[in-house]
Amino acid sequence: MKSNFILPLIDASKDLDPLVKQLSNRIATVLEVNELKEKAKSEFEMMLKELSSYESDINFLIRDIEEMLSY
Repeated sequence: MKSNFILPLIDASKDLDPLVKQLSNRIATVLEVNELKEKAKSEFEMMLKELSSYESDINFLIRDIEEMLSY
């Protein structure tokens, strides 16, 4: 009786093994993509901060150019 129950489970587990590996690979890919996305977001935010640090310099130059053009 037990073998009638266990053998189908063993066969089913053999069928599931490739699916489990495939799912595991997909999960790893999603995690890797999320990590790259977070890294890109972080780098973009750093670039925005860097650019915003030049904002006052740019505004000053614009005022100077406007003054020069008004003469």
